[in-house]
Amino acid sequence: MPGQLPRNPPPQRLTASCILFVLSARRGLRSFRAACKSLGEKRSEAIAEAAEAQAARVFLEAAGLQKEEAAASVRWFLENLRRSSTADWRKVFKNWVQRRGKGEPVQYILGSWPFHPLPMELLVRPPVLIPRPETEELVDRIIKHYGNCHPRRLVDLGSGSGAIVLSLLHAFPMATAVAVDPSEDAVALTHANAARCGVENRLEVRHASSKDWASMSSRAFDLIVSNPPYIPSHEIPGLQVDVREFEDHGALDGGPDGLSVIAEVLRSARRVGLPGARIYLEVHHTHPALFERSDEESHSSLFASMEGLDLLDTEMHTPCMRRLWTA
Repeated sequence: MPGQLPRNPPPQRLTASCILFVLSARRGLRSFRAACKSLGEKRSEAIAEAAEAQAARVFLEAAGLQKEEAAASVRWFLENLRRSSTADWRKVFKNWVQRRGKGEPVQYILGSWPFHPLPMELLVRPPVLIPRPETEELVDRIIKHYGNCHPRRLVDLGSGSGAIVLSLLHAFPMATAVAVDPSEDAVALTHANAARCGVENRLEVRHASSKDWASMSSRAFDLIVSNPPYIPSHEIPGLQVDVREFEDHGALDGGPDGLSVIAEVLRSARRVGLPGARIYLEVHHTHPALFERSDEESHSSLFASMEGLDLLDTEMHTPCMRRLWTA
């Protein structure tokens, strides 16, 4: 009507594209806010982790660990927790640090540890001997020696966790093996690690001393390996606390001169090795000179056990060395 203001036109309906645009924008804003919150939480977690790590290092150093050893322990703990995404990581971390402060080895605390060349970590349980880097070198040396001409049948005398024999079965996929150990704990752990590595069908595990097992076995092996107890008894009290107080002395103490079990292993190897079989051992760093003095009456039992074996090679390492014989 004349004199009246025109009425506003009815509002247009929002098109589908406009609605989607608005919703998308709102979602984007929510995502942005969530991302900011997540970054803030991660920053807070990182700050908390750094504070816990610093406190742990101070605690471990006060408990007697060297600075580098304390730092390495903390780093391993935190790396393991990050991989496992443990919810209450602070509680677990503090428990681990307390145990480490009492001398317990990191490997026992974590329950598994890498061993070259295996693609998965080996289970590690007390009191079974913890695999050492020196033993990785021994395995690597054996693998390099055989190249593409693999052994068919091998035995590990004193298998412990199974680290050596399982690594060799991994490297030699057509081989079969026997693992022998006098410790029930070691036998159980070798079984568990064999299943973990997927080679249980190619491995026979025997609970026996090398002497008792060899007396019932036949000459069927072209490779014999062993990391026997080789530390002289008088050196045991001087070992680091995490070794002395937690690992099986039966896997460490080699008798008065460290040669008691080595002599038994060599006699067993002579009994079960095929002609030309290779025998790889780890021995104490004081032993090379003794192997050369074959006329000493004080070590007559050792030299008798070496009869019929040709010494081919020696590679010195600290704190142990390797000896290679052929039957």
